[in-house]
Amino acid sequence: MKKNTIICLSALSLLSVAALTGCGGEGSTTLILYSSTSEDNLKIVLPKFEAATGIKVEYVYGNTATMVSRVTAEKDDPQGDVVWLPCQYITGNAACYESYVAANESAKPTEYQSADGISSVTNYSIPVLIYNTTLVSSITGYADLLDAGLNGKMAFGDATTSSSAYNHLENMLLDFGTGSTIAEKLASTSAWDYVDSFYRNLNKKIVDSSATTLTGVVSGEYAVGLSWDTKGYEALSGKLADPTGTYKNIGVAFMSEGVVPKTSGVGIIKNGKHLDASKKFIDWMSSVEGQNVLGTDIAGTNPIVKTATVASYKKSITDLKTYAITSSESNTAKTAVLAKYKDIVQKYSA
Repeated sequence: MKKNTIICLSALSLLSVAALTGCGGEGSTTLILYSSTSEDNLKIVLPKFEAATGIKVEYVYGNTATMVSRVTAEKDDPQGDVVWLPCQYITGNAACYESYVAANESAKPTEYQSADGISSVTNYSIPVLIYNTTLVSSITGYADLLDAGLNGKMAFGDATTSSSAYNHLENMLLDFGTGSTIAEKLASTSAWDYVDSFYRNLNKKIVDSSATTLTGVVSGEYAVGLSWDTKGYEALSGKLADPTGTYKNIGVAFMSEGVVPKTSGVGIIKNGKHLDASKKFIDWMSSVEGQNVLGTDIAGTNPIVKTATVASYKKSITDLKTYAITSSESNTAKTAVLAKYKDIVQKYSA
């Protein structure tokens, strides 16, 4: 199998994929994938797809903004065929993508099925709570974080700069919010009353990264850390592999009040050179076979298909209470949410 080519790009360096990878010529059956998904994930998933279909894949890897910029810049002469990105960046740039509904779309939870085929949801991440069992016996959800015994013993990121921290903030608001719409819940008094109480108990322990959160909980510097599932699964899979090792005293809670999945998906770049092969990629990523790879072979990815097999340390989406929020709803509310957040942080930072 031809080795995948790793290409790291800046927004100012939109070079020809064909020139960089040595493929993509007329009649080639090699797909070009643009993705901001972890390279570790790509190195696992793509060989499985190649083995299943006989279709080769070369990938161009970069941050999400760079990949979106590349697709847009190449819209009149696309060099790529497919993308694997956070869903909101595919649907938000819909004019650059073909409409195609995956063959196995009906096997996904209804709220994550694609109506227009622009973005086919393949996986999701969720906020989680990581705790040290030598310092706290059990954590089940956000309500536990108001315990006076945890005052100053929790770690959380800055929601203005950390996407995982903002996801937690949004998750809290939806869990404790009231109203009949997402907008009403995000703005409700009950939601912000919880956030205010939480930040009072957090007692200024705002950290700079998810990695810092996990290492701080592992070391016992913090009893609880608010992080995301990739870090939680890192701990759980490590604990499973070595029950007496680094993560032996770590527990992970998937909030009983409910979690808000943030989805990623695949899409076909409009006027790409390999439409039929691109459709097979979309179909395989949503197939039970492809979803099983995401569920069992990759530590930090959760499959979306309800019947997919997941590793023992993971949670199936069918086992979680979830709230669905569209990227439009999230983006519309974000400015107001962050303004209230900053007021509360300042209140307890004085």
